[in-house]
Amino acid sequence: MYRTTFLKTLILYWTLLCPGSSSAQIIDLSKAVIVASSTIGHPVRETAVKVLQEEITRRTFITLPAGLQSANAPLIILATIKDKEINGVQLPARAGENLPEEKPEGFRIVTTQAHGKNVLWLIGADDRAVIFAIGEFLRTADLSKKKILFDKANEIATSPVYPIRGHQLGYRNTANSWDAWTVDQFEKYIRELAMFGANSIENIPFQD
Repeated sequence: MYRTTFLKTLILYWTLLCPGSSSAQIIDLSKAVIVASSTIGHPVRETAVKVLQEEITRRTFITLPAGLQSANAPLIILATIKDKEINGVQLPARAGENLPEEKPEGFRIVTTQAHGKNVLWLIGADDRAVIFAIGEFLRTADLSKKKILFDKANEIATSPVYPIRGHQLGYRNTANSWDAWTVDQFEKYIRELAMFGANSIENIPFQD
């Protein structure tokens, strides 16, 4: 009895942990090219690509190229629901009402195949939503040294519950840190707030 239970447990763990098991559909994006739709407004489009490149490099030591497609390279496509296709690749639209990716600041992350290569889509309802989709991807992808993997189990379509999601920044020495931070530290802090879905910041002005 115990031996049977042990074997069943061993098989279960093997199924869950083995990358080649049928329960996991993992795509390798380590040599992907980033493509951003022109429907994402300036300067958000350029900022989104830059942030995605920098954050991936920080975690993996891989700098993904942007814009230049090759025949065999997988794609990471930043898009909005306004798109029908990007560079000949059809947007994976779906039918239905009240879809999360169509609501303000909602987004969808989904994988497809096109022309024999993997495509990861980060689709936003608007410009801000593309940034939030990037944050979700960074949190759920397997990012390690020289490796960028994404499990289809982490595909998602979601939208925020509250229209205002903010954080207060006060530049003063009573916080015991902010008056000592560099510009780069502030930039990283504000960037990470956006990556986690914040869409507003309340600034407290200088005080004696």
